[in-house]
Amino acid sequence: MSKLPDDVRAAIAAQHDLMKQAFASGDADPIVDKYYTEDAWVFGDGDQTWKGSQAIHELYAGIVGKYTWTTKTEQIIPLGDGALEFLIGTIHPVDGSEPTVYKILFGWVKAGESWRCSTQMFAFGDHF
Repeated sequence: MSKLPDDVRAAIAAQHDLMKQAFASGDADPIVDKYYTEDAWVFGDGDQTWKGSQAIHELYAGIVGKYTWTTKTEQIIPLGDGALEFLIGTIHPVDGSEPTVYKILFGWVKAGESWRCSTQMFAFGDHF
């Protein structure tokens, strides 16, 4: 298996910083405008599915500002012109109640000059 170049790893890490900042500021626009591709899909538990910028904006508009976000990348695997990232993400309610931990699979692609998430699948859990 080939190694993912350091500049790609850094670009993906910067995207996670963007997500953290959006959660902290309560602004979903950077997530939609800079994190996901326009036709991205997000899949959750059961029938939870959001496709495209508008749906993803509705998803995040309801949660940013109410939570902060932390992540721990478990593994990033090069795949064709993109990468798959296995990550543990935690949302921490700003009211101090219990955090929720997710195991997440991100699909990353090069979109113009930046790396963006084209698909995200998540489920409850703290390990793979």
